[in-house]
Amino acid sequence: MAMAVGGFFVLPARWPLWTVAFLWAGAACCVNAAKCGRLHCAFTGPLYIGLGFLCGANVLGSTSVGWPWVWAWAVAGTVASFLPEWRGRVYWQCGKT
Repeated sequence: MAMAVGGFFVLPARWPLWTVAFLWAGAACCVNAAKCGRLHCAFTGPLYIGLGFLCGANVLGSTSVGWPWVWAWAVAGTVASFLPEWRGRVYWQCGKT
């Protein structure tokens, strides 16, 4: 989280910091989804890894997506991933509620 926030203030390091932060968070969510079966982690893990690769592509100069779009996708995807949990479906594995 500190790296993601740091990217807003340290402009030269914005995209490298966000690349690492998104890849780290995505890997943690994927591990958590596999370990405990939380439904939102099953969605946010791949989302954050994808955003990490997108930020990395910006570092390499192969894309030019603006940072507001990256964060719009991150926030919208995170909120959408929690919708099933807010409706009572917390785990994706059978036998858990």
